[in-house]
Amino acid sequence: MSTTDSEFYTLFPLGPDDARVTQYPGNVFPVLSHGDITVGVTQHLQRAFSRWGKSKGLSGVDLTVRILEQFDNPDVEAWVRGSREELEALPIDQFFTLFRAQFLPAHWERAYARAARQCHAPHQPFAKWVSNIKAANACLVGTPFHKDDATLLAHFREAMDESFQN
Repeated sequence: MSTTDSEFYTLFPLGPDDARVTQYPGNVFPVLSHGDITVGVTQHLQRAFSRWGKSKGLSGVDLTVRILEQFDNPDVEAWVRGSREELEALPIDQFFTLFRAQFLPAHWERAYARAARQCHAPHQPFAKWVSNIKAANACLVGTPFHKDDATLLAHFREAMDESFQN
């Protein structure tokens, strides 16, 4: 259940105090500004870096080394300065696993996993519920809580069947 760009930004809206991921025209590197680092911001950032790396033919450790200077967020800059050698040795996926551990609240995965398992409430529009579940599950990619497409689809079908019975 991959998402289009417009769906992606609908699933991960940014709040007024959230950090921003900016990519200027001309295929310039994405930059993370100062502000609150949320699960959505992290998703935006990883997606932007991955796309940039793909356009430059970079992946894994090579991409990680290139992105370490692209943070305009004082908290991230301090973390990178203090852990540069360790971070430069990591493939991009492992870098973002550490990034999440460093900047997201403890147990954020469990909260999102609970959200992804929630039952459909009769008062909630079904399409909105599906979007919320997809957003929560997308945040869990790379964690043990992530559900594959078949499991997610089965969850949606079960909820649809229940809503027709009510």
